[in-house]
Amino acid sequence: MTLDISMNKAQYKLGESIQIKITAPENAEIQITVRHLADDPVPYHEGWIPPGTGGYGVEAHVDGVILSTAFDVVCDWRERIRYAFLSDFAQEDEGDGGDISWLTKAHFNAVQFYDWMYRHERLLPPDSEYIDPLGRTLSYPAVLSKVDGCRGHGMAPIAYGAIYAASRSFWEEHRRWGLYSKDGQPMSFGGWLQFMDISRESPWRAHILSEFCQTAQNAGFMGIHMDTYGFPKNAYNADGAPVDLAEEFPTLIDDVKKSLRDLHTDTGVIFNCVGNWPVETVAKSPVDAVYIEVWPPYERYAHLVSLIRNGLIIGQKKQVVLAAYMTPFKTARTSSDIEAAENALLLTYSVIHASGGTQLVFGEKACVLCDPYYADHKELRREFLPELQRYLDHAVRMSELMDMRRVEDITAEFSGGINTEFQFGGAACSPFPQAGAVWTVVGRTHDKYILQLINLTGLAHDFWNKPQKRPEAVTGLSVEALVDYEVGGIYAASPDTPEGRPAALPFAVKQTDRGQVVCFKIPSVVIWTTVWIAFES
Repeated sequence: MTLDISMNKAQYKLGESIQIKITAPENAEIQITVRHLADDPVPYHEGWIPPGTGGYGVEAHVDGVILSTAFDVVCDWRERIRYAFLSDFAQEDEGDGGDISWLTKAHFNAVQFYDWMYRHERLLPPDSEYIDPLGRTLSYPAVLSKVDGCRGHGMAPIAYGAIYAASRSFWEEHRRWGLYSKDGQPMSFGGWLQFMDISRESPWRAHILSEFCQTAQNAGFMGIHMDTYGFPKNAYNADGAPVDLAEEFPTLIDDVKKSLRDLHTDTGVIFNCVGNWPVETVAKSPVDAVYIEVWPPYERYAHLVSLIRNGLIIGQKKQVVLAAYMTPFKTARTSSDIEAAENALLLTYSVIHASGGTQLVFGEKACVLCDPYYADHKELRREFLPELQRYLDHAVRMSELMDMRRVEDITAEFSGGINTEFQFGGAACSPFPQAGAVWTVVGRTHDKYILQLINLTGLAHDFWNKPQKRPEAVTGLSVEALVDYEVGGIYAASPDTPEGRPAALPFAVKQTDRGQVVCFKIPSVVIWTTVWIAFES
């Protein structure tokens, strides 16, 4: 029997009891503790209720073997969105074929149901079995079973719906609802979908709004993923009047949000800003996350960081989700190619989360996206899954330390260049994510300093979506921090250690002409290490 540990839900609401599931021999001796950051571990018992919001680590000792996982507690699922996908809805997919279980174990609290619908202009299917727009045979009972499965495991099922796409046959019957070029030519996507006019004056808006509401009401979805294609940015209606899509999108979002809230207050709206457009108007609308599908020219780690930081500012600290598809998996065939793709995935995932964002790339049963058509996902190697799980756990366990809506990012003002508040030694370090150095992110809250250390040492390039070698592990990284507070402790945690357990670091204090400086060393940085300096309360 393979020992295993998981939670019964992907996320918990404040005041809700948790349930820890252990797979072990019947007579195994099991001891379980729960720990918030570096607080003292608390024994777990059935019916135990976490005392507050935040991320928690779980450790189970099973006949001398240590198992670990994590969970987080929120007041509302929209506070911290970890987004995944489902795209397989054939009859044989009805029920939990391992996908719902894996998504729960991986802590994804929102799931996009990609291409589940009958048609772009008619979402709900006319029969229990139907053919989707690209010829796949789908089962509506399978869709409904996945919706129920998500809801039962603390995940919000989100229905995919393109906001302005319709079949050519529908457009033929409603030509005045369409979008046109300046010279009056109908605008199409891929030659098989027609663009429709979403402006308030167009009947299409009322039509697609009704479709979204019927979907939420009849299928049980908890939100709508409003998809766009990045083109067109400018268009004209049937009368030749210009349609400013960047200005129309927020008004449509507002209408969708209000209509869904009338059905249920727990619903959410996510809108796809393809290539970061038009984030300036959409992020200020009532979306529940700033969602950006990343495409060139956003190609380097620093570009991902800028997308997240800019999204946080414009969106007034809404959660930023980057749909960053990992192309290296698409062509990886040899073991070395697959490992290079896995390295690229772990580095990109670490950079995004250390910046305060989350990444849409995982879904189904341990699969990864490498293409915008989600049905073409790739299954991850079984041997890679334990390492990946540690990263998924770390992002949840340490979630409040990387939530840049609550953590002030002081990286460029407190480290590097002329700044001397945080000084690093023993390896090349940089306040920016560049190949050949440890990227040092510095954050601050009212009671701690936080360091996110991403190791890019030894890498030949800083392109996030290209195969990567394994970084060269850095040992003995020294830190000198100007801290004008009494220090209660310094701790480090990493997904690159077996249990991801926080460890106390020894430190010394010295007085300088700059003030009190705290000195300590970080034993090892493999890929991602989180460090925090806790102030004495």
